[in-house]
Amino acid sequence: MAEEAETQETTAEQTTEAETSTETTAQETQQTTETQTETGTQEAASDWRSTLTKDEKKLGFLGRFASAESFVESFKKLNDDVKAGRYGVKPLGDDATDEEVAAYRKAFGVPEAPDKYLEALPDGLVVGDDDKPAIEQFVKAAHEVNAPKPIVDKLLSTYYDIVDAQNEELIQRNEQAKEDGINALREEWGPEYRRNINVVNSFVETLPEAVQTIISEGTLPDGTLIGNNPEVLRWLASQALEANPLATVVPGAGANAAQTIADEMAEIENVMRTDRTKYNRDEKMQARYRQLIDAKAKAR
Repeated sequence: MAEEAETQETTAEQTTEAETSTETTAQETQQTTETQTETGTQEAASDWRSTLTKDEKKLGFLGRFASAESFVESFKKLNDDVKAGRYGVKPLGDDATDEEVAAYRKAFGVPEAPDKYLEALPDGLVVGDDDKPAIEQFVKAAHEVNAPKPIVDKLLSTYYDIVDAQNEELIQRNEQAKEDGINALREEWGPEYRRNINVVNSFVETLPEAVQTIISEGTLPDGTLIGNNPEVLRWLASQALEANPLATVVPGAGANAAQTIADEMAEIENVMRTDRTKYNRDEKMQARYRQLIDAKAKAR
């Protein structure tokens, strides 16, 4: 009997311990679930902010709102207040009176007239005469939508910063194109490079002034100058030599090439008569004389 009682007591204790363990486990499970739920809720609440922005300052601002719903409600209230004119000036409607328009513009720093935008521009900015037609259209459009002057100032300043950067890039591109063209023609023409360039320059001077301007100031689709393009210079050289075969012999002489050749031949022939020894020793003079004879023959 004693053994049975002891066995029953042991079994009861084990049962109690098991129940206690089960109850503890259930409590721990419930606490874990509640913690996970709470954490998930907090993460979800935080996630709507990070979905809207990654900027730390903006996230700090959104931290003032307990939920996305409260943020939307606050924004809507602000929007309604602005529309209702509770912040001093009511947005202009299609039927706004002249007095309402004037009050609105004064409150938000909108000039009375479009040309007032161009007064006291930032950083000493001055609109050039070439730009004025386009800029005047721009400020007219800005005035129609009641753009505040500080905004237009910033837009104009940014526009000219962009233009300056583009001009600087174009200058560098033209310098590179000129250098590349010179290198290509020097390699192709060799020792005749300078002579051919002089021939081209002399030929261009005979062209109509409008054509000269196109060659010197005109640009290709990439913005580089026509006069820096090696293909153009090759073509001009070929045209110059076709129009005046003597150009390579007496570059720069133009229409007087034949007379220039005759004059130079006369000078050499005078040396041949008066100082034959000098002529016989001067191989360059002899080569030049032969070149002039060939050029004279081609000119006939």
